[in-house]
Amino acid sequence: MTHANDFSRACDALLEFEELYNNTPSANHSVFSLEIQKEELKALWVKVKESFDGYSRNLSADEAGSIAMRSAKTRYQDCYAAYLTCAALMGEKMHNLTFVQQSSSTVNPSAREPEPIPRSSVNLPPCDTEIFYGDYMAWPSFRDLFTAINVNNSRLTPVEKLYHLNHKTRGEAKDIVKKSPLTNDGFITAWQNLSERYENKRVMVNSQLKTLFNLPTVTVERGAEIKKFTTSSK
Repeated sequence: MTHANDFSRACDALLEFEELYNNTPSANHSVFSLEIQKEELKALWVKVKESFDGYSRNLSADEAGSIAMRSAKTRYQDCYAAYLTCAALMGEKMHNLTFVQQSSSTVNPSAREPEPIPRSSVNLPPCDTEIFYGDYMAWPSFRDLFTAINVNNSRLTPVEKLYHLNHKTRGEAKDIVKKSPLTNDGFITAWQNLSERYENKRVMVNSQLKTLFNLPTVTVERGAEIKKFTTSSK
């Protein structure tokens, strides 16, 4: 019964770890704490696997097909599913935290930092972007300006960046942003969804070609006509 008891305790420890992780508020996690927890989770799974192997090896031929063994196999599978799910959640959380840290870093970390500026939680910066309505041709300009003004602004939290993103989008673009909750994690999702939607090179080229094909025809070679043509092509 020793091997059976070892296996049962190992399973209990892993499942209790998963429950504790799921009940821990997201704000309490950091990249470093998740690294430690990930190693602890892996060690718990190794114990489950080793104890199950020991339990299986010490069964007789009759015991191998018993109800107790079938129950042990089911519990082993449950622990494996819990291990995979918990490890995947940790990996995703670590990726999101790393993304936020990189987004918050300054463009030139070696440069001397300016004096601290009093922080306003929701006021828009003095230099601001135009409203983005979902025009593919306007996306590169909006993306670069919003990144420079908001994404790379270390004084803004992710949820404040999401507030500005909501404020600066309309139409289809606004609908994409609104799908994400107004939280720190919500900004990462909203910005990635916008990028995936509008970083479509083929659509951008087709949009540019459509604009060119719809330009008016110059029938008279006069300065005014040529000037009008060049203005409309911009």
